[in-house]
Amino acid sequence: MGESHYRDSLRSLFPAKLPAGGGSQSIDTTAILLPEPSNKHDPNAVMVLVQGKQVGYLARDDAARYAPILNQLIEANLQPETVCNVWGHEYDDYVGTDRRGRSVYKTEFSAGVRVVLEEPHLCLPTNPPPTAPFVMLPFGGAVQVTGEENHLDAITPVLRPEGQSWAYVTLHPLTEQLTRSSREVLEIRIDDCRIGQLTPKMSGDFLPAVRLLESLGYQAAAQALVTGNRLKAEVTIYAERAHQLSADWPNVEPVTDLPITSPDGGFATGAAEGGPAAPIADAHARQHQPVPPRPTRIRFNPPPGWPAATPGAEPPPGWMPPAEWPIAPQGWDFWVVDFELETR
Repeated sequence: MGESHYRDSLRSLFPAKLPAGGGSQSIDTTAILLPEPSNKHDPNAVMVLVQGKQVGYLARDDAARYAPILNQLIEANLQPETVCNVWGHEYDDYVGTDRRGRSVYKTEFSAGVRVVLEEPHLCLPTNPPPTAPFVMLPFGGAVQVTGEENHLDAITPVLRPEGQSWAYVTLHPLTEQLTRSSREVLEIRIDDCRIGQLTPKMSGDFLPAVRLLESLGYQAAAQALVTGNRLKAEVTIYAERAHQLSADWPNVEPVTDLPITSPDGGFATGAAEGGPAAPIADAHARQHQPVPPRPTRIRFNPPPGWPAATPGAEPPPGWMPPAEWPIAPQGWDFWVVDFELETR
């Protein structure tokens, strides 16, 4: 783990005095991922910065997968940023005995860093943002679009070989004429082309927000996950309903005759300074988020003083460590899910 070579930087993220007892302290923050093409050891190296301090590098294999997309963000003057968790604790490490035979201990600090990253092909939307002034609806629960099968020609440009992609969609009120009445639903567009609509019930959940934005001169936009291929595709919107929005939303000025850019300019993993965070890693969400798939990067995390775990090694259920091994600090995380950092 490269974090051990950045112990001073990591220690500075925590209070000068940590609580007694050896329990782990945790900080939820953000990390900046900076490609380092001039790195003499690896041209794909990706430096990880937390609160302006270097805390390590993405592991070599991970860096090779993410460096191209991160370089693309840098070239677009965007700052690649994602959710990050830093944990650390102090413990007394046995160093020997003094001349009188008394045990001597030294206070040590141990820390780890976990960053949240989507698969590379899901780090950026596959289409450009709307050209008209728009506001992104905050990321929220899943809502299925209907009628996509009739608009595959408009969906095909945002499909990816991997079978999934993120895309910008916009929401537009549409009046449907029925036999004896009419009803208002929301039409969903990608790049201003119709790709389906929401059911009347779902439309009712979003219409107040869409109408409010219209009155201010903005289009309502949202993040959509596009799944499938040229033969069959589904579009799922992830956005908060009107009743879930905060009281001060959208907190924007009405559009005037002056040129204006989007007040919520994008949802890529890399966001411009002051912009939004990654689409499925928002540390400040106000509502429940969709439960992500079960992580696959689970590893055993031996406490200080224990033998290092070999890759893939896991203690069986009910296993007890030998009595002579040090007691694990209170609150120790025996299992972690992370992208390991390393030293270059």
